[in-house]
Parts: sequence; structure tokens; C-alpha cells
Amino acid sequence: MASPVGVVFLIYATGILIPALALTWRRLHDIDRSGAWFFIAFVPLLGAIVLLVFTLLSARPAGARFDE
Repeated sequence: MASPVGVVFLIYATGILIPALALTWRRLHDIDRSGAWFFIAFVPLLGAIVLLVFTLLSARPAGARFDE
């Protein structure tokens, strides 16, 4: 039987998955990269580092093409 802590964590993780994906996707657009770059995170070790560097870069004016 699953522990209550595990169940609460699973509910929490599921609840933040979509907003976290949306925020990362938007941040990638801000630096003028395709949101599909998010999937580089699935490359072991190197992918997470590359995604971290991308999220730390400053925004580019060309990335604001989705702003109104």
C-alpha cells in the first residue's frame, strides 16, 4: 500500500507539471528558441545543463514576437 506522503507528492508533482512546462516553453520563446528545445532535458546530464543555460540567458527582442 502506498504511503500518504507518496500519494501527496504524486498529486503535487502532477499539479505542477503542466504549469512548469508552460513556463519553460515561454522562457525558451523569450530567448528566441523553439519551445521544442524543452525535450533536450531528456538527454542524460548534458540536456539538463543546456536547458539550465538557456533559461539563464537574457531575453532577446526577437523573442517578444508572441507578446501583444
